[in-house]
Amino acid sequence: MSVFRTSSLFRFCKERKMLQNYLKTGIYPNYCEEDLSCEKSELKIGIPMASFCDIPITLLSEHHERYGEYGMGLTKEWAIKNGISPVMYITNEYTLRGLNALLRTEQEHLTYINSEEFKRQVKQNAISEPIGHIMKLVELMKQEDESFLNRYLLGFCKKYKSKFENKTICNYIENEWRYIVPESKEIPWYWSHEDYVKWRSPEGLESCPKPEPSQKMIEKKLTFEASDVTYIIVKEESQVRFIIKTINELKYLGGSKIRLHQYDKELLCSKIISRERINKDF
Repeated sequence: MSVFRTSSLFRFCKERKMLQNYLKTGIYPNYCEEDLSCEKSELKIGIPMASFCDIPITLLSEHHERYGEYGMGLTKEWAIKNGISPVMYITNEYTLRGLNALLRTEQEHLTYINSEEFKRQVKQNAISEPIGHIMKLVELMKQEDESFLNRYLLGFCKKYKSKFENKTICNYIENEWRYIVPESKEIPWYWSHEDYVKWRSPEGLESCPKPEPSQKMIEKKLTFEASDVTYIIVKEESQVRFIIKTINELKYLGGSKIRLHQYDKELLCSKIISRERINKDF
């Protein structure tokens, strides 16, 4: 029977060095732009995230072309424990309109909470209203520094189809899961394409590497242990030895503070496989 989902989640990258960094320091989130525009309004959001997929390794060729031929597999138990969740794929215009309207409503709410009028209302109610009502207003003010739940929900939404390099692609086949960093003053979300572009290219260059994650973003990294790892994937058989060397030199794995023992290293080495081998044998 064909399998279209796996018990592992895969995280891919385009360079061996990045895979080695995963093994040493864990997986850092960074900003990616998500287009949730509808016919009536544009909605492009720069969201701090780390993406995964649960496509079987035998069906990953097209995915590798876009995301790279190096990667790791991690258990879904590890993923769920870390708040990683499948995305919701959207096919119809009405849902997109609803998301756009939801964002506008919450932006207006946040603007009001930050306004002088709201602060005056809190002071007035402190004199004239029951304490319960005052506490509700104060609680709203506390939310000024936090992401509203519905805004956070947008991070797990994705169009069923989208444009990539002037081609229409079906996002649904990616089986994407995401780790999302909630919005805060230290880690803002970019609520327009213009703001995301300013972060991506402060000097206005059309093609430049994506900036490295900030220190605050690094503090939100995903860590893992040897028992969480199901696969370590390299591009070619000749590169397996480099990953073995990296593993044998590690004192700690994946940003974890638990010391890596020799039997853990042997376990990890047994999970290395190359794209070259997959193409030949699976």
